[in-house]
Amino acid sequence: MNYSFDGNITSLKEQSVPFVLRDGRIRFPVGFANFVDINKKDIVLHGLTKNGKEIHLVVEHLWQKGAWREVVDGKEVMCAPHIEGVVGVCATMEPNTFNKVDSLGFYSLEIPKITNQSISGCLNDDNSSWMGIKKPIGSFKLGDSDYKLSIGFMENRPFYQGQLLELRNDKNYDLRTMKDAYLVIKRLLCFLYQKRIIPLDQVLLRSNEKNVGQLFVDNTESSKYVFDYVKCIPINSLGKDINLLLQLLADDKIYLRHIPVFKEDENVVTHGRFLMALIGLENVLDSLNIHAYQPESNREKLKDRICYSITSYKQEVSNFFVLNSLGNDIQSISSDLAIMRNKMAHGKLEYNLTIKSAYQMQFLMLFILFLQLISIGVDKKKASEIVPLIMFKH
Repeated sequence: MNYSFDGNITSLKEQSVPFVLRDGRIRFPVGFANFVDINKKDIVLHGLTKNGKEIHLVVEHLWQKGAWREVVDGKEVMCAPHIEGVVGVCATMEPNTFNKVDSLGFYSLEIPKITNQSISGCLNDDNSSWMGIKKPIGSFKLGDSDYKLSIGFMENRPFYQGQLLELRNDKNYDLRTMKDAYLVIKRLLCFLYQKRIIPLDQVLLRSNEKNVGQLFVDNTESSKYVFDYVKCIPINSLGKDINLLLQLLADDKIYLRHIPVFKEDENVVTHGRFLMALIGLENVLDSLNIHAYQPESNREKLKDRICYSITSYKQEVSNFFVLNSLGNDIQSISSDLAIMRNKMAHGKLEYNLTIKSAYQMQFLMLFILFLQLISIGVDKKKASEIVPLIMFKH
């Protein structure tokens, strides 16, 4: 999803301003400073690229940069002063289509794995309506808009080609809702893969199921990472519970900070990531209202709370983790985790991380996911069967 555009901004006081845009950084010649308020935040701009596409973007903030030296093609060159800014969202499209965008298409070669549905053959709208292929598989509200997620295709005629996730809006999209919707689907993929690098190659802007442009938010290089052997939780395994998951993701109420960047990073345990996982456990215990107050004092110790939560789901946990690898009993396991939490939360990072810490981290990853599935309404037995879907080596 790297992007690079040159062209002219035409929305600044009727003055055409040349720009260079490279992966989220935009530059204007310093001579055009009078046409841009560099003290203003979230400036909405539009113009034309050199290849004739419309470009719409939001610049989060601008600043003026003086002359500096950099190496280009092995040679040191002097770069002229310019105005530079950070672009939060960028859309490029066919002329006169910006106000007609009614859906976003999230394309990746991984979509059949995510939907657990491989669609092949000479299918189109005429001969597949009875299959319910494009029927909504999830929905959520965000702001004043309603969104519906379904299976779509990059090409619909003459036959379906290029399966994607299509997110429809009951109103036509603008730059704000484009970015908001993108972030929800990004969080969804993070949750399904349980990692922060996700398989997303293109975000297409669509009007009546036709591609009219592309959306750029993050500068990610997911295409350089091989996902072929990486498993995920298929959307259809969640059934109707996908609706609550999407809504919680839209409301930013699902804790994802403890997940690794890459799957192989699971066994790389740092104090910071360990602490985030322990905080993530407390977060989901809060969402499920799981507590263990002492009757005599009406106070609660973290070790008792962890012990109570593990004991409550001991049978289900045994389906995806061997608790004996962490300690002799649940009480000692819970006490060890609580001690780690308190020491690291108070900055005592000299606490040694060992092979046991790696097992503890793996347990936290899986137990948090199990509890999060329960929090969106998944039956505890089914949740214990979904968790192993992401346990693998590659």
